[in-house]
Amino acid sequence: MTTRRRSISRWLDNLGLRVQARVDAAWADRVVPYAAAVVLFGVLMAVTLATIRQLDGGSNLGVWRQAAWLVRHDLGAEASLSSNDPILDSGSLVSYPVMWLTKLASAPVVFAAVHALALSLGVIALWKICRTEVALRIGATSALVLAYSLSPALHAANLSIFRPEVIAVPALFWAYLSARRAQWPRFAVAVAVVLLCRADLGLTVAALGLLVMAEGARRVGLATVVVGVAWTAVAVIWLHPELPVGPLTAAQIAGAQSSAPLAALRSLAIDPVRVLSDVFSSPSTEVIVVLLGPLLFLPLVATRYVMPAIPAVVLGLAGSQGLARLVEPGIPAPSRPGEQVVVALPFVLVAATMAFGRVGRPSITRINVDHRLVAALACGAVLFFVDSAPNSPYERPWAWGGRDVVDTAREEAADLVPAAATVAASPQLTELVAERPVLDQLSVGPPSRASTRGFEAIALDTTGMTESGLPLWTDDALLDVLDALRAQGYRVRFRSAGIFVFTR
Repeated sequence: MTTRRRSISRWLDNLGLRVQARVDAAWADRVVPYAAAVVLFGVLMAVTLATIRQLDGGSNLGVWRQAAWLVRHDLGAEASLSSNDPILDSGSLVSYPVMWLTKLASAPVVFAAVHALALSLGVIALWKICRTEVALRIGATSALVLAYSLSPALHAANLSIFRPEVIAVPALFWAYLSARRAQWPRFAVAVAVVLLCRADLGLTVAALGLLVMAEGARRVGLATVVVGVAWTAVAVIWLHPELPVGPLTAAQIAGAQSSAPLAALRSLAIDPVRVLSDVFSSPSTEVIVVLLGPLLFLPLVATRYVMPAIPAVVLGLAGSQGLARLVEPGIPAPSRPGEQVVVALPFVLVAATMAFGRVGRPSITRINVDHRLVAALACGAVLFFVDSAPNSPYERPWAWGGRDVVDTAREEAADLVPAAATVAASPQLTELVAERPVLDQLSVGPPSRASTRGFEAIALDTTGMTESGLPLWTDDALLDVLDALRAQGYRVRFRSAGIFVFTR
């Protein structure tokens, strides 16, 4: 029996080598990574557009949509919806070109395309790192590309509609690849893009500089460390970041997400115990498992290469947990698991690639990795995607994009809100009426009288439910709100399927 098992194992090894020898050629490097990037772009774009079409973009889309409208009209980016400037407060200067692109197409489509393009470009850089820098065979390379493409963190960030740090993901891949090849002008450009994505990413750049120093380029690495630390230090001093005072609406949470990591960095110096307790809390450890689990924790084998991911993980998790404590009752979690640490993904994949290079067996031109380990990694990537990704098969993403009677009523109501009016709207409607100079977000449940005063139009969605499935709006509560609005001089302009528009 033992001899038979050995012969089967040897036969599988030989079969794997023969198959790889047929496809492990120059043509594969010219075709496969670009084809994989195109496929990933198409999938990410389709899923995001389906989310937008069924009006599930959420408050994050509303905040950035209002910011884009303000930038297009040369009014800055101070979004009344989130009570902050989501660009300047986080140092996300790369967001300005994205906002200007909304002059060419609708903001949701532009945001979806930027996310999909940025995340799909990471495939090409990862493939080149695997093939040219570590000399992995095509089987191991394909497994790592699959793990990246199915990462729950990647898909969670993609469905956030717009997060400027997503643009840093391919830039970090290309920065490391350029450093390996000593292509310093390209390295400088990639580092500049990363720094412009978010101010706290200066620490990620500094950690990358330490890695470059460890690999022999001491002068360039030291310069990178200095630039990264200085960039973040200036941002902390200049912007004076801090988390807002709660309780916060969903839109205020969305607006604070980009600046939360920088605020967590400042808190790390003031109250390190609180920050570290947030990092090691139960929700945070779940995110770390989602990040490393699909790669079988192989990045921990190559700790030098995973260290640049630590600043993004620590600050991302601490900022997210800080915001979670400030949400008002009835508001869902501020981010999907993994969304807040997507910037760590490039170095997690680089570390896994280096781990494959260490455990593999060198041949004449390539490194052979045991097919059982490659298969285990591929299976782990698939299982974690199915279990943890926001668009896993359990969520039936192929059925996304439909609209029901309530969605139709929401769109009709949004069309009847005057374009130049000052507006207060329920969270379910803010993304539809976001392109206005003054917009405030009401609570999910019945609003207070004070929160509806002073606006020219009120858009209410009374279909909200509690986490247990109970309606937030009772008949008595609805009548009280209607009476209060009539007393303030509002008249009903639209009413259908629990959606109301009031004007005066």
